[in-house]
Amino acid sequence: RVARNEIYARHGRMFTDPMLQNYFDQCPWYHGRIPADSFSESVFNDYELYNRNLIAAYEEKMGY
Repeated sequence: RVARNEIYARHGRMFTDPMLQNYFDQCPWYHGRIPADSFSESVFNDYELYNRNLIAAYEEKMGY
């Protein structure tokens, strides 16, 4: 879950989940500036989209 959301965090997305927000707030590279409901995945490149989908498929397969 953290790995998938790191892709979002690296683009400045803020999180409504307090655990995720707290985790990324501790990362020196994280600068949350885009509210979750305003974030657009259009900023992702092909590698980020592939990795997000790969991680999400794994999470689903494992029942997370």
